[in-house]
Amino acid sequence: MIRPALIAGAVLAAPAAYAQDMTCMVDVAVSGSQQNLMDRDFTAHVLLKDVALAPTTVGFGPGANLAFEATILDGRFALAQKVDGKMALSATPAKDQGTVFLVRANAGAWQPLPDFPGVFDLAELSDTIGEYVRDQGCEGDVTFPFKLTAHVAELSWSVESKPEKATGTLEDTDVTIAGIYSNHDKKAIFMVPGFNLHAHFVTADGALAGHIIDVSTEDGATLYVPAN
Repeated sequence: MIRPALIAGAVLAAPAAYAQDMTCMVDVAVSGSQQNLMDRDFTAHVLLKDVALAPTTVGFGPGANLAFEATILDGRFALAQKVDGKMALSATPAKDQGTVFLVRANAGAWQPLPDFPGVFDLAELSDTIGEYVRDQGCEGDVTFPFKLTAHVAELSWSVESKPEKATGTLEDTDVTIAGIYSNHDKKAIFMVPGFNLHAHFVTADGALAGHIIDVSTEDGATLYVPAN
């Protein structure tokens, strides 16, 4: 994807019109709170074995004592941790494994919106998802889980993992991006400050997952939103 010159005052082309067929407000379950983080309380506020997941649940959260990073995609955990200098991924939580906070939402059923345009950074991803859902008739306050199957030109990521946070960059890779989008009450459901979303990723080969710091994607991705 070639990065175009940015022109002051330019207006992005609107996404193609679709019929109203998505749910604009979906209940989000949250364990833990911002206050826990402010108090540096990194104990487990939910045990993962006690979390009920549906096949269309997505979510995210840092592990207790910041020992790992949890991603939920299609009702399955992807627990990432750096072990002996290498990233390791587990799908099955230990019985005592929990998270400082955990945010998750069940789409119920997915509605695909194809031909999602390429984006250059996380801010544009947030803005473009907003354009797409407004085109679906979702005006005003909206909160919903989403996922995006995409080929990323570049993706910078982080994983909470003792003894130190792991970070890295992916290039030219197929991923699924999954998270929560909300334009209101953002602090309570842990939206990334300055954005209307909190997004994680899982690589297509299932080898890596984590929190997205920034991302650029190619044209032709598919956005999935909750079906109405």
